[in-house]
Amino acid sequence: MPAADCGNESVAAIRRLRRVVEILSEHDDPSAAWFVAKLHEYEGSIKAGHRLDEILDLVSRQGCRSWYEIEELQHRNYWLRVVAERHFPNRSVTKQASEISAAISLFEGGADWKRVKLLAALPAEWRDTARECWFAILKCGKAPKERTIRDILSR
Repeated sequence: MPAADCGNESVAAIRRLRRVVEILSEHDDPSAAWFVAKLHEYEGSIKAGHRLDEILDLVSRQGCRSWYEIEELQHRNYWLRVVAERHFPNRSVTKQASEISAAISLFEGGADWKRVKLLAALPAEWRDTARECWFAILKCGKAPKERTIRDILSR
């Protein structure tokens, strides 16, 4: 008995991707050309079991961080530098790291964070405050340790 015809979502998705390829093919852009080539490579190798995330080089080698983990750490590190500059200026890196570590730990255990940690976006009233920084840092994971903060601020 043949397989059920229940892949309609995937047919619609590949058709949308093919339309994206048509649109990108009209542009003289190296990134567009790369994506077009990768989608053609994917369609030519699908029966061999290749996956789109592999073809697009989105799968990390074993033992390596994924692209999204790397970007998350970069984002966290950026916000650590911002909070140090904005809210803990004119201090040594060691003093900044100590004060930031204490403050973010306090924030992480407090009511404000518990109330907003599941939100996707920063509460508007937190913009340009230390809470903006704490929110951005903690959205990347647990509060970093003092030594980690010091290492990041030293770079």
